[in-house]
Amino acid sequence: MGEDMHGRRARGLTGIVLAIALGACSPRAAADRLADAADHEGSLVVWSAIDKDKARSLIDDFSARHPAIHVVYRELLARQLNDEFLAVVAHGAAPADLVWSSAMDLQIKLVNDGYAQRYVSPERDNLPGWANWKDQAWGTTAEPIIMVYNNRLIADRS
Repeated sequence: MGEDMHGRRARGLTGIVLAIALGACSPRAAADRLADAADHEGSLVVWSAIDKDKARSLIDDFSARHPAIHVVYRELLARQLNDEFLAVVAHGAAPADLVWSSAMDLQIKLVNDGYAQRYVSPERDNLPGWANWKDQAWGTTAEPIIMVYNNRLIADRS
């Protein structure tokens, strides 16, 4: 599926995630061009598996920096977000500008299937390598893994 199918619908997935997650940290001229283009859009539609209350300060900061852009934030479960995105695209409608989810397997599949635009951020060298997939998906957090087990049920193998 070429740019024609996904072009406008998938616009800004990467650029906007950086604008939100990194506070538009690009050089001034590039940031001004991005902000001007976004101002003409008038809105930023975000579909997210992140609780809106937890993203509130990020949304408020973005809105303070870009008052001409109305943020429309829709909270969904990760699987629901993925399924609705694909259904909307299949019907030829415009989905969200930004899809933000912790379901990395689903996010990476969307990228690999051609639903994200490439954005080479001038800030990418300041991020760890794991936070960037093909300049199309950007990690915004690292979540610790905790393992709990019952040592009475697992034999000591030392």
